[in-house]
Amino acid sequence: PGSVFSPASPAVAVAAARPGTPGGIAPETAERFGRLLLQSSDGRIEPVDSYASEILRKLYHRDSYGNLNANQVLAGILTDRQTWGREPILYIGQNPLPEKAYFPDKYVSFDAMFDDRGDYRLKKQVETIYAKPPAHRTKPEQTLLKLDEKVNILYALLNGQMFPIFPVAGSQRWISPGDDRTEADTVQTPRLFAAFRNALTQTDPQAAGRALDAIRQYQQARTPSLQPLRIEAEILYNRADIFRISFRAYLILGGILLVTALRGMFGKNKRRATLAARVVSIAIFIVFALHTFGLGLRSYISGHAPWTNAYESMVYVAWATVLSGIVFARRSKLALALAALLGGVVLFVSNLNWLDPQITPLVPVLKSYWLMIHVSVVTASYGFFGICAACGIASLIATIAGKNLAELRIINEMAMLVGLVLLTTGIFFGAVWANESWGRYWGWDPKETWALITMFAYALATHSRHIPRLDGPFAFDVLSVVCFSTVLMTFFGVNYYLSGLHSYGHSGGVSLTVPLIGASVVIALIAAAAGRYFKTSKKR
Repeated sequence: PGSVFSPASPAVAVAAARPGTPGGIAPETAERFGRLLLQSSDGRIEPVDSYASEILRKLYHRDSYGNLNANQVLAGILTDRQTWGREPILYIGQNPLPEKAYFPDKYVSFDAMFDDRGDYRLKKQVETIYAKPPAHRTKPEQTLLKLDEKVNILYALLNGQMFPIFPVAGSQRWISPGDDRTEADTVQTPRLFAAFRNALTQTDPQAAGRALDAIRQYQQARTPSLQPLRIEAEILYNRADIFRISFRAYLILGGILLVTALRGMFGKNKRRATLAARVVSIAIFIVFALHTFGLGLRSYISGHAPWTNAYESMVYVAWATVLSGIVFARRSKLALALAALLGGVVLFVSNLNWLDPQITPLVPVLKSYWLMIHVSVVTASYGFFGICAACGIASLIATIAGKNLAELRIINEMAMLVGLVLLTTGIFFGAVWANESWGRYWGWDPKETWALITMFAYALATHSRHIPRLDGPFAFDVLSVVCFSTVLMTFFGVNYYLSGLHSYGHSGGVSLTVPLIGASVVIALIAAAAGRYFKTSKKR
């Protein structure tokens, strides 16, 4: 980026404004602004509402900026360069930066990225980092590059670029107000956007509405093939925030059902607990129906199956996990409670910042009907294996507490058999797809290899009853937990730590801290349960 503004001093630029202080456009104008169409960088035509959310998450790592929604923020950036150049909207993060003397907070403004002479502060450091191989870049250096990327994005938006809302007649391209307009209507496009900017400057909602209507008519006249119903569906999807609502509901209802199910098993008033468990179970079914509707809506908007990237796969795994609990709900309310809790946790993880929820077109290799078959079957198996791990952990905790949850072990074994059948079938489907796409059935790609390891691990667990010293319930509980590590490696590890033909769902690097902490907790749990189990066995 070059020097667009001339901030008086870095300190003033950082502290000049706090979130929520800019006067955003009126909510009704923001609503109409969000209904305009835009061509994303990957060529998909989407409402500005979706693009604004993506931009705000990219720059600020949140869904709103103070009391302003994403549409208000984007409209402000595009039409009021002076104000939004001073706003601390660029997220730095928690990692220490060599420039922290200039950036004392974890958020910084665009103006603060330039010194008194208008020189870009990060220029020398960024050039040095880009000269290094990616594998040799440190964590602070990667953070610096991410900040540089955000500065470039904001620079482009402040100059009317990266906002392609004007379709070029006779072409698939759309252009931004600040782009070179040699291919487009050199008179009408700047006039249309200038009218919108002027209307916002005058704070006249009616004038702004007329300007937005004129832009919308311009878009429709040059792209008659647009589907208004799909656009409305995407705006509904953005507004409803179905998966965020679902994960909260799953966690709350799953926790309540867990308590009522345990009271029904070990409490005194079992009748009342059983009735309460039924009511909560019905509520979980309703949330599951909402979750299913969300998946269907996303599939309709994107035009393909909703499990083609890391975010969608997580949402689908959560759905399959709760489905596995519903399958066994009549036999055990405790299994449904564990499934709801685990599904809620998976959905919660899918809403974290390192997973990108953006709807994107399919890459060429995924444009096959085998996507629906292979990926859905394999990924569904992860949901059943997840309920196995949850049942195993619950049984280990019960062992430590001196209780016996025999019904969970039955559910565990049944879910494992279903999961193993799904995984094995999915691997065969994947081999057929591989032959169709790459001309070979098997290539020992990391994803293929770890899927095979997962299948063998669970095959061992299901046959453990025939192996001396592994034929007891405690050994089966441990195996159901340990084997889930192969699922995590297949689902996460291959995508984030290895590379191969299946890396198209990759969404960025993930720290090893969380997996190591999780593994330590599981090892401690198994050790504590083993001590209690063998101590009890000796007494017998």
